[in-house]
Amino acid sequence: MLASNYFGITEYPLLTEIEELKEKANVTPADVVEQLMRNKVPEIALRGLTNVFEIKQTENDESKAKEAKEERADDAPN
Repeated sequence: MLASNYFGITEYPLLTEIEELKEKANVTPADVVEQLMRNKVPEIALRGLTNVFEIKQTENDESKAKEAKEERADDAPN
């Protein structure tokens, strides 16, 4: 994981949470690196990363819901 490599840490309480969020959010490695570079303190940078993942997940969920709604509207009889 980029966060582990960037900070040189292998065990950190937030790493598990980040891994779980990463699976649900659609983020690029560039998104991760950009957030990690914002702060040299692991706790602050990793908290920021969890926030980015949560925002991306919400955006993805909203986008999927909108697409599903549009599909239903297209399939509805006129």
